[in-house]
Amino acid sequence: MKCPYCQSENLQIVSVLAVPSDCRSDEIRFQLFRCAHCGRGSAGACEESRRGSMDNDCVDHYAYAVEPAEWQRAQEWIKLCPRPEDEDCGCCAHKQLGAQDQSGRWLGLKALRVAP
Repeated sequence: MKCPYCQSENLQIVSVLAVPSDCRSDEIRFQLFRCAHCGRGSAGACEESRRGSMDNDCVDHYAYAVEPAEWQRAQEWIKLCPRPEDEDCGCCAHKQLGAQDQSGRWLGLKALRVAP
């Protein structure tokens, strides 16, 4: 994946938080990245859907630029989580970063902008 800041292909995953599936994806992993080239932090996810025919798996892996304060807040939440790979963990990180809208769609990076 390309860094959303410098476009180099040097993104490294720093933190991962598995969040509950939603109305579109069977597996969602919220991720924080750091670019080995420019050093800036970004946030994104890997969303996987296995709905439909057996050969119709869909993986959407992406990273977006975020404000440094949002990146830091997410990193702090994930560090506090006792079970980051457990999508059913009820900690504050999972509640905040796994939030869904009224239709059951994961809020994604919008959850970073919601007050803690």
